[in-house]
Amino acid sequence: MHMDIFNDDAFSATSMTTAIETYEYQPGLISSMNLFDNVPIATTTVSVEKRGNGFELIPTTLRGEPLAEGRRDDRNIRMFPTRRIAKGHTLQASEIQNVRAFGTESELETAIGYVARYQQRLMREVEATWEFMRLGAVFGKVMDASGSVVVDWFNEWTITRPAAIDFALDTAGTNVEQKCRDVLRRVQDVVDERWLPNSSVVGLAGDSFFDKLTGHAKVTDTYLNQSQANTLNRAFGVATQSGFRAGSYATFEYGGILFINYKGSKTFKKTDAEGDNSGKEAFGVRSTRCKFFPINAPGVFQEAFAPGESFEWANTIGRPVYSLILRDKDRDFWMRPEVYSYPLFICTVPEALFEAKESASA
Repeated sequence: MHMDIFNDDAFSATSMTTAIETYEYQPGLISSMNLFDNVPIATTTVSVEKRGNGFELIPTTLRGEPLAEGRRDDRNIRMFPTRRIAKGHTLQASEIQNVRAFGTESELETAIGYVARYQQRLMREVEATWEFMRLGAVFGKVMDASGSVVVDWFNEWTITRPAAIDFALDTAGTNVEQKCRDVLRRVQDVVDERWLPNSSVVGLAGDSFFDKLTGHAKVTDTYLNQSQANTLNRAFGVATQSGFRAGSYATFEYGGILFINYKGSKTFKKTDAEGDNSGKEAFGVRSTRCKFFPINAPGVFQEAFAPGESFEWANTIGRPVYSLILRDKDRDFWMRPEVYSYPLFICTVPEALFEAKESASA
């Protein structure tokens, strides 16, 4: 195997970035919902504007009288830096040696395939990090894998996070549908003019909350002896699969809200309080809680990707991901695929984010 093949155009930064963008990604639930409007930027910071777009009633006037003067929008413009997600994997020459069987692929094709496997592995980790950060944005606080706060959108806009709503699912007589309607109205009131005919509310539910919701007497009574009785079974895919199946255990629509039993990472500590853990152990929804947010509401969630760090990418519109190959030019002992991403996941209306708990003590 000749290391000179890594000087081939197939391993240039442009070719590697183009190649990694053509892989068939397997995004997580939040990533697949198309919640985030893309904001193209060619800088390392993002200008985020928050407006108070209320309305007023116009008093009547006689013809010829002065008109009422409109008010300027209350604006709050802030600059936020994008963050870097980057990782590489060093491949020794001995790992690539003799990987091509006689009479099969060319040397270059074999090397491309070998490197591609590690590229894809790195890309899956980038995608998982995007999902983790997007999940944080719909919670109102974007976290780093280390457990540090990247940006708390409630704090940034000086908004007090609302207290968790008690759904009282341990009480048989609770009017669960009314609880859902109350949440729906609160979200709509806050989202205001961004609420469109196709807008709706999603609740990302932890395991215990979801089970108690779908098993609550008032909920089961709603469907008992009706043509929709199989809806409760459908929650776990007995009848049909949901469009939100990827990244969830189950889905169930009730009271105008789509409840999704979110499937976090394998090591997620489901019973621990939010903020107690970091990394994959914090990647999910607490078992006794449910997180509500609007979908198909333009501008509520946004994402921006800054350009890469090399001269080749400076002052260009940022891409979601960049990839390149480094090589040991002195000894030809190793080469190293690397991936880079410079995202910021934004919530412009954190006051539209609500949380519920299954009981007062949850």
